[in-house]
Amino acid sequence: MGYLTLVILLFLFSFLIYRNIFKADISRTDLLIGWGIKISFSLVFILIFSYHFSSDGVPYGDIRNFLNDAKVLTDFGKEDPVGYLKLMLGIQSDDPEILTTALSETQIWDYGITGDMINDNRLIIRINSVIHLFSFQNIWVHVLCFAFISFFGVVLIYRSFSSYTQHKRLLFYALLATPTFAFWGSGITKETVFVLSFGIFVFGTTQFLQRKHFKYIIFILIGAGMLLFNKTHTGLVLIPLTGFVFIAYKTGLNRKIIASFLSVLILSFVVLNFTPPRFNVVDRLSAKQSDLINVAQGGIFFINDTAFCAFDYQHLDHFQYYPEDNRIQVTEKTSGEYKPFGQREFYPFEIEKSPRKYEVYLVIPPSDTYVDVAPIEGSSLQLLKNIPAAIFNVMFRPLPTDPGSNFKHIAFVENLGFIAFLIFAFIRRKKLSEAEKTWLFYLLSSAVILILVIGWTTPIVGAIVRYKMVAQLLLILSAFILLRKEKPIKT
Repeated sequence: MGYLTLVILLFLFSFLIYRNIFKADISRTDLLIGWGIKISFSLVFILIFSYHFSSDGVPYGDIRNFLNDAKVLTDFGKEDPVGYLKLMLGIQSDDPEILTTALSETQIWDYGITGDMINDNRLIIRINSVIHLFSFQNIWVHVLCFAFISFFGVVLIYRSFSSYTQHKRLLFYALLATPTFAFWGSGITKETVFVLSFGIFVFGTTQFLQRKHFKYIIFILIGAGMLLFNKTHTGLVLIPLTGFVFIAYKTGLNRKIIASFLSVLILSFVVLNFTPPRFNVVDRLSAKQSDLINVAQGGIFFINDTAFCAFDYQHLDHFQYYPEDNRIQVTEKTSGEYKPFGQREFYPFEIEKSPRKYEVYLVIPPSDTYVDVAPIEGSSLQLLKNIPAAIFNVMFRPLPTDPGSNFKHIAFVENLGFIAFLIFAFIRRKKLSEAEKTWLFYLLSSAVILILVIGWTTPIVGAIVRYKMVAQLLLILSAFILLRKEKPIKT
């Protein structure tokens, strides 16, 4: 039944695209070619992860956890439809009774590790749960649905910015075929959900600014909610900055607006340095960097009732790992560290041999793409000192001399080509309208902030390649707004 569903959905999605339900100024031929490109990237994504990072066809890590937790949620819905609807709407999502009974087999529905204000795993789990209702546990149905989600998002992004570029058709294909953005935005990932979230958000914003119709406010609210509940840090950058877009549309993007933006940005940074750790921007960045350094150094990470536990990877033989269940059992007394939920500091401890199976967060050998970074450790001064390295690591790495697989050469060539395109767009820039200046300012400001956040917190080049896809999208849009159309050569 799963494969029958797959065939039916493929024809349905293709028919909807052929009928141009998006109402985009794109030919049917280009839409169908674009749909083929999107499916191709989705297939490449899942095949790479299925054959290189899996033992049973379902990739390890996030993808397995998303599908597993979604299946648990769907099974609960079959037993209790009303309770399921509540969970889908965010009601009783943290009810201890439900977490310890119906959702006890979930892995990351209630991770509670970093003390984040929003659990950004739940939106993608909910989406996969809906797909589970008709997928018959066929992973290819999920792949196809996420391909359509991404394609829908791409078309909305195109519709939002096509009026600001003189290269409409090229923009459409750039959004579909730029390798990093297309690859990571085509899998069963948060990045794919981001593409749709951002598409809905900017479509609502651009349309409202042009037409002032109430219905577009609904798009803005839905898009903003999806951004916050999917990739929270990205939403916290992209959403507030639109305030300056609305102001600039009223006043024009003058020096006062730019000065006000910089003043608010600096003031917010200063104020957030004197807030409690949960809201302190330097503390949050320090904690994220510390967590990723631990991951880069490899180890065994799992969750007990009260804390996040970490052990050196060389002690893997002290544990019995069950990847099919994402559980681990302690078979020998082992020294490690633990971090209570909501705290930043790790403390040494020893765990005793036990028949209990713990929920695995990650079991990973030391990363071969780790790069040395200066620990922030809560210092605002060190954060500022790390700016050059942060920008370099995100924009230029991996280098051919960096450790890692041969994929680094592909990524390096893409980086050079992408930077060359940005430079070309700047050199061949056109005279911008007020609206184009406003959106360019928004996109570039957001990209720079996100590049810094990624560079500050991520010491793993392999992870940087994935995380920077959002900033890459913003820079693609910026370049196409800048780039003028070449005049035809007279003969």
